[in-house]
Amino acid sequence: MAARTEEAQGTMTPLQRMAALLHADSERIAERAASRMQELLPSYARVPLDELVPIVLANTRNLLAIIQDPEMDRSGAEADFRAAGESRARQGITNDEMLTAWRIGLEVTREEGHRIADELGIGKDVLLEFVEATLRWGDVGMLATVSAHREAEFEMARHEQHHRTNLVRGILFDTLAPAEIRVQAAGYGLDLAGAYHAVRARPTSDLTMRALERQLGIADGAGPRRGLAALLDGDLVGFVLEPLPGTITATVGVGPPAALHELGNSFRLATRAFEGAAATCATGPVGMESLGLCPAVIADRDVGDELLRRIVDPVLAHGRTGEAVLETVVRYLDNDLRLEVTAAELFLHVNTVRYRLRRFEELSGMSLRHVDDLVQVWWAVQRRRLARPL
Repeated sequence: MAARTEEAQGTMTPLQRMAALLHADSERIAERAASRMQELLPSYARVPLDELVPIVLANTRNLLAIIQDPEMDRSGAEADFRAAGESRARQGITNDEMLTAWRIGLEVTREEGHRIADELGIGKDVLLEFVEATLRWGDVGMLATVSAHREAEFEMARHEQHHRTNLVRGILFDTLAPAEIRVQAAGYGLDLAGAYHAVRARPTSDLTMRALERQLGIADGAGPRRGLAALLDGDLVGFVLEPLPGTITATVGVGPPAALHELGNSFRLATRAFEGAAATCATGPVGMESLGLCPAVIADRDVGDELLRRIVDPVLAHGRTGEAVLETVVRYLDNDLRLEVTAAELFLHVNTVRYRLRRFEELSGMSLRHVDDLVQVWWAVQRRRLARPL
């Protein structure tokens, strides 16, 4: 056996011989490289050495084997490189840190190559060839590990997003049992005893989902977790601990505070508040208490459309005159039925305002002095305003 090994080495080029000797000493090289990685990279220091060394060893041996025989079948080596990249992703090691570790491994391998060259009296030209080969085939290994790392990161992010969305949906739609909510919420570091507001908002091209989460104070990495959100039907929905931040540039519908397992009704009200606030172009946190009957006007379209048909359409049928009459009624209602204020805003005489109000009553068949009629007129005006602002 020894004679055959010496015979095989006799047929090797100096570069192949260097690679073979390093391959035989690869366990020690891998241990050196792994120790240096842990010394220089905090993320690698968190990985047990007995888990790290086998992966470094496989990468080192594959690299040296390719240098010995560039024509070899590299499918097995590529599989090892990809397994290393996936393992690093699942250990929470970033691509940048992994590439730095690769450079450390190549550096240690080159240092050992210099040592072997000195011991064997190998010339600088062969040593340079060895260094170039480690760089060239090291790049091949790095590309394979980076590709696998990114794929694993994407898969983990997709899985985490799926899990988060299911948890948020389960809480907001009352489909998870309280015990299950406690278990999953604890995994996200949520305050299980806190009072949360359900929220609903809509990201835009100028304000992304992540930007909205930052404004709400619930983005990942923003300190102690104050809530959780997910994208649902194009909207950002979730829940956040009270109080809500005041500096929010988006329209955010907010429900009343409740425990995590009781947020279903809060979310329903947050959705209605969001619809009302969006219709009036309000920004910041908006709750039902600040919208009056606006959510009802928006939600009950059948009533609103019928009031528009009976009250508003007959007035607008008279063209510009009808539009002027309706505008006067709108201002009159906005000003709490004060004639003088309405006249001043429209730069009209009080008698002109009175005339337009009477004309409205004639055209619509409604009385602005009777409460029941007045409520119907207000509802019709609000319905028109929210559907197509004046």
